Amino acid sequence: MKEKRGLPPATDGGNHWEKYEKQKKHRYSRQRPGRQIRQLQKERHRKNRLFVLPAWIALLLGSLISAYFASPLSRIETIRLVAPAKQTELRQHVPFQTGDTLVVFWQRKGQTVKKLQRADPQVDHVQVDRRNWNHIQIKVSLFPIVAMVNHHQRPFPVYSNGKIGDVPISKQAQQPQLRLDGLQNPGQIAELIGAIQHLNPKLQRQIVAVKNRATRDNPQRVELLMDDGNEVVLGINQIKEKLPYYPDLKTNLKQKSRINLEFNPYSQPI
Repeated sequence: MKEKRGLPPATDGGNHWEKYEKQKKHRYSRQRPGRQIRQLQKERHRKNRLFVLPAWIALLLGSLISAYFASPLSRIETIRLVAPAKQTELRQHVPFQTGDTLVVFWQRKGQTVKKLQRADPQVDHVQVDRRNWNHIQIKVSLFPIVAMVNHHQRPFPVYSNGKIGDVPISKQAQQPQLRLDGLQNPGQIAELIGAIQHLNPKLQRQIVAVKNRATRDNPQRVELLMDDGNEVVLGINQIKEKLPYYPDLKTNLKQKSRINLEFNPYSQPI
């Protein structure tokens, strides 16, 4: 039998091939010092960019903010107060002024309503708006004057909210129709005005004056002088309930009379 011949042993050419493969793997390996250095450089550049970019953004924002606060746009240029009256007096109580920064305006905007209402009891509603960026407009509505009351022989206005004004009514000003005589208690005056405001407008206009007729038993007792010359006696807390019957009651009168509505209605000639 013929003997089987085996493969010839590896020659030097095989060793060269293995060396070539090892060199190839090493050349493209990430463990090579040169490749590691390049990776470190890329990582360093990436970290530098991540650090420098926010710094540049912060510097840019800081520059813009500084430029804004240095410009006239950051300050209040004009303040316009719109009100039916008392513009000069109310302007003195505005908590910011021309030249203040808009930051001050935003901080004190909420205080404006309270300050103006505390400064004048006639102030009803206050609206503060910013126009054209740094122009401020304040609109103020006032409670109307519905009566006048004498204090120290001087007439003071009484507003529809029941509060009494601090400044007496001048002789040149239009006098309100309703007069309050002998009433000094602010709480009673406010309650009286509130009760009258609940009446229909036609009946309200018929009341010319209210006089204090308080007694020990009824401290709220008042006398209403009507425009037809009749007088109505009742308590302040009875006005809303009982005075609406007055138009029907007066049709039965043959002359000017005093009508008492405290208990059962009755009348007697004046």
